[in-house]
Amino acid sequence: MKSPNPSTLDTTGCATHLAILNPKNEKGNRKPKHHQFFAGDIGVHELKEHLSNLVFLMKASDNWNDFIDRLDRARPKVGDTFRLPS
Repeated sequence: MKSPNPSTLDTTGCATHLAILNPKNEKGNRKPKHHQFFAGDIGVHELKEHLSNLVFLMKASDNWNDFIDRLDRARPKVGDTFRLPS
């Protein structure tokens, strides 16, 4: 499968870009590592933004469990269901 031109991709999220650029093979593995696609201006902005958001959530959290709860609310894992408030 030929990889699409990164300059034509929508900039909605780093994970989406990487999933398109670096698809899984038949066994469910990826040939190159994701970080190998970060070059020049491709993915670097999204990575910096993601890390900045993580640091913000860390500073706003009282402890590790609080951080994980806030992270799950702000950026749920792909395929996870949303938690209902208790």
